[in-house]
Amino acid sequence: MPAFAHARASPRGGVARNKTRPATK
Repeated sequence: MPAFAHARASPRGGVARNKTRPATK
């Protein structure tokens, strides 16, 4: 999951993306 790894690398975008899409995990 490159998208998930990228989100983790970016705390700013990662947190926002995780909140918007909790299912991504």
